[in-house]
Amino acid sequence: MDRTYRKEQRTAIITVPVGASKGEAVMDDLPRGKVVYMGASGSRAQTGLVRLSVERNGQQIVKPANLSWFDGGLGSFEQRALQIADQGGTRLDLKVETTTPVADTPLLVEVIFQSWVEL
Repeated sequence: MDRTYRKEQRTAIITVPVGASKGEAVMDDLPRGKVVYMGASGSRAQTGLVRLSVERNGQQIVKPANLSWFDGGLGSFEQRALQIADQGGTRLDLKVETTTPVADTPLLVEVIFQSWVEL
């Protein structure tokens, strides 16, 4: 018997205030699924790197990576995003760190999760 899945997405916004270099958010409503993908984008260009990491129960499941890996180019969400070592259904701690303090206006980072949920 074939299984049927639907895609469900959830988003979180991480704010890094002016003068700071770190921001955090929590994702706690991602449905449990077979496969989970993650993508992210920043609100504007930032001098230096903008690195995103993800933890579950204090254990890092996505090591810090520059936001530029999610380029928003052609292709499906799955082709541009990262498949992560998580199946949803648990709290995820999202962390952003910049290599230089944010200047002028706060930096907003939107993190998008897509979970393939069995029907």
